[in-house]
Amino acid sequence: MKRPKKIGIDARFYGKAGPGRYTKNIIKHLEKIDTENKYVIFLRMDSFESYMPQNPNFTKELAEYPWYSWKEQTGFLIKTLGHKLDLLYVPHFNIPIFYPKRIVTAIPDVIMHTFSTEAGTTLWKPYFKFKKFIYKIAFRWAVLKSYKVIVPTQEVFKDFKKLYPYIPDRKFVVATEGIDPDLTSFKIDSPAAILDKYGIKKPFLLYLSSMYEHKKRTKTYTGFQDFT
Repeated sequence: MKRPKKIGIDARFYGKAGPGRYTKNIIKHLEKIDTENKYVIFLRMDSFESYMPQNPNFTKELAEYPWYSWKEQTGFLIKTLGHKLDLLYVPHFNIPIFYPKRIVTAIPDVIMHTFSTEAGTTLWKPYFKFKKFIYKIAFRWAVLKSYKVIVPTQEVFKDFKKLYPYIPDRKFVVATEGIDPDLTSFKIDSPAAILDKYGIKKPFLLYLSSMYEHKKRTKTYTGFQDFT
């Protein structure tokens, strides 16, 4: 009989935009379909009470280690090693770089490689450039170290291949993202009234993103189009 696996999920983004919404739904649906393997869900303090396991095979663990920090590379590393996991799933590129066992990552894009964020930073410019340099090293190592890298579209996969042509295609898994069910619960009686209220005329482009400099642009099939 096959031994159940012990899987850790880095859910420190849980409840936040971007990776947090993605992680929340991954966990929610894994609870519904996997009754065999054991899961440890790592959460930060501000989201610890938001997640209540619905499957007895899922347990939560406090991991109060900020993203992109030295504590992430030390304390979080020690905590994950202490659980003796068969697999660590990190829904971003910020893995514990010295983690010696199997990791699967989910990386939504490479936009910070493509567009500079220097215009929008408040950091001292030399320090910003140093952080960008470290980011690219950490990003590349996450891709190399991962057993699999989950990406949301074929276009993102192509972007990865341009950056890292030496990495075999079999490492990447294209898994199209869906819509958060929470967003489908809103009922709008008159879409036309909403458009009229905000002065929106057809045709229009709906672009959803956090308010960061590098996210004010989006990629089209004909190149990079600035929509600011």
